Amino acid sequence: MTHSEDAHDQSAQRTYYSLLDLCRFLAALAVLIYHFRHFYFSGVTPPESFPAGHEPAFALLEIFYRHGNQAVPFFWVLSGFVFAHVYGGHTVAMGIFWGRRFARLYPLHLVTLLLVAGLQAYHLSANGSYQLFGLNDTYHFILHLFMASSWGLEEGLSFNAPIWSVSAEVLVYFVFWVALPFLNKHKWLGPLTLLCLALIAAAIVPKLWATWCGAYFFLGVLVFRMHQQGKGKENLLMFLCAALLVLGIGLLSILAPEEIARRCLLMLVFPAFVGLISLLDTLSGFKEIPLCRILGAMSYAMYLIHVPLQLFLLITMHANG
Repeated sequence: MTHSEDAHDQSAQRTYYSLLDLCRFLAALAVLIYHFRHFYFSGVTPPESFPAGHEPAFALLEIFYRHGNQAVPFFWVLSGFVFAHVYGGHTVAMGIFWGRRFARLYPLHLVTLLLVAGLQAYHLSANGSYQLFGLNDTYHFILHLFMASSWGLEEGLSFNAPIWSVSAEVLVYFVFWVALPFLNKHKWLGPLTLLCLALIAAAIVPKLWATWCGAYFFLGVLVFRMHQQGKGKENLLMFLCAALLVLGIGLLSILAPEEIARRCLLMLVFPAFVGLISLLDTLSGFKEIPLCRILGAMSYAMYLIHVPLQLFLLITMHANG
């Protein structure tokens, strides 16, 4: 079992998606730009409207200031694609799968959680209040310790709040690992079934982010299936992906939909985008770009470190009037 996975990892390394790694970095950067709004908070209270239009380079970065949070479902689609790429067609032992997830996610999560807890405790003792996120109690700390901060057990955002999206993804990882034999046996029916189940769960419990995460994730798995089965039809698939992407963006801009409709339209936009980029990435003659690998590896750290850094800057600015 270990040998088969190692062999597949070697194969995965030979089919590295440089452009997708670059997109992963840009998506993390979009979230950071969007969270510049944290500097406009008054304690834990956001201002009445965002953006104010006075952020740095607003004319250039307006789309990120307004919509950078939409990069989160993009990460979920990309995760589904990557997991299908790495684990598709193979079984993997529980210890190996979860050992890799733990090593990849937990150490930095724990470090940033402790940093935020310390900074919030200092600000509370010095100023009598928290900054940015107010539910920094023992209960929510325990949820964060177990990466359960968005499993429906929470009362709101707390501590290093952006980890909520990774917390939702952890539940989907569990479903993926349990369903892996089914997914490997039924290449198309498997992810389609799990996609439908996720959408049904999202309709029943729309506020539980893990259900939406699952829908985007298994769309990413379907995109990889398309990519895998589309050998020799790359030009046609790129045309279809580009057409779906344009259609989805057009609907988003014209209809200006409400939140639920927007989430559904992004289920068209992001899979089409990931499909298009993955196909471009494997064009004949396209070489791996080492810088993209470095930037992609930075994305998780960027995502988790920016709130502790913002808290430090806010505390410093507060201390200096």
